[in-house]
Amino acid sequence: SGTALVAGALAMRGAWTGPVAGPSPDNAKGFFENVRLRDVSEMALAKARYFGITADPLCLSVKVLEGFPIPDIREAVAAEIEAQGYVGGPWLYKDPRMAALWSVWAKAFPKAKWVVVERNIADTAASLRRASFSKDKPVDWEVWAMGMSGRLADLWNGVENKRYAVPDLIVAGNMAGFDRVTEWCGLEARPLNGFVDPLLWKGSGA
Repeated sequence: SGTALVAGALAMRGAWTGPVAGPSPDNAKGFFENVRLRDVSEMALAKARYFGITADPLCLSVKVLEGFPIPDIREAVAAEIEAQGYVGGPWLYKDPRMAALWSVWAKAFPKAKWVVVERNIADTAASLRRASFSKDKPVDWEVWAMGMSGRLADLWNGVENKRYAVPDLIVAGNMAGFDRVTEWCGLEARPLNGFVDPLLWKGSGA
């Protein structure tokens, strides 16, 4: 859906990610997801009895629970990235369910900067249908993408410090907008040295 492309480009420009899962048949460049950090955050959320999210395959009914113990997830995440070797500077965390959990993370990290990937609904749904994890899920991914797009729009107004990144423009070589996002993140807008491969991109018209 373009999130790996944006996360990988930010990592190429200096964002700390910690150890991330490598390339796979679904993504030749890798997903740039820190699995250990995801597991730690899931345990903190489960401990807080937040994970009713799994009962909804579309992740559209997630609500911020009153009294959610935000320090738990913040402390767990901070301890994990330190254990992985983080010593300072911009760090990046990508999670395929971040749209469902955005408000939780935003409360845990009020000074964070959020990069939201903007892609049309048809291309997002097509990307999800191609993914191996979707093969056994009876989900209408276009409906899912429409619902998640609406949820992001609702969340957008309640979260500070956010910018859009458009992967189709990055692939096309139109880097001006992404360069501004990069610099806003406190990173240097340096060349991506072949990281972006248009032949791997399944965008509009592909």
